[in-house]
Amino acid sequence: MVKVITIRDDVYASLYKIKRARDMSFSEVLEYLVTLEQQRKGKKTDMFALAGTVSREEVDRRLLDRMQRGF
Repeated sequence: MVKVITIRDDVYASLYKIKRARDMSFSEVLEYLVTLEQQRKGKKTDMFALAGTVSREEVDRRLLDRMQRGF
């Protein structure tokens, strides 16, 4: 399901920087930020809720990117 939201230009620019740096969609960026906030507040993320949200190819690509950057 697609939803339309309105955000300020400065917020869009910040989200866009994260999107480009991590090669994510805007939905992935928002999900990433929500997950970080939940972890920061000490809330545990339900592992089953995350199942299937990232494809094997995406995981492999991200792992390869991290390895190439030395992380």
